Amino acid sequence: MRQAKWKLVSRYPDTCELYDMEADRTEMTNLAVQSPERIRELLAHYDAWATRVGVVEPKGLRP
Repeated sequence: MRQAKWKLVSRYPDTCELYDMEADRTEMTNLAVQSPERIRELLAHYDAWATRVGVVEPKGLRP
């Protein structure tokens, strides 16, 4: 999921990864540990979209 400069990635069944695409275009530095509030915000946006379009995600996707 992308929002502004942020990119949230989930490689099932692992936890989420967070990247600042302005500062780290090659996705070398995972900022998930430093920015849990940003992950919650992006996941909330994802959940709203997924509910609206009827996406069903696998169990255990969330950190």
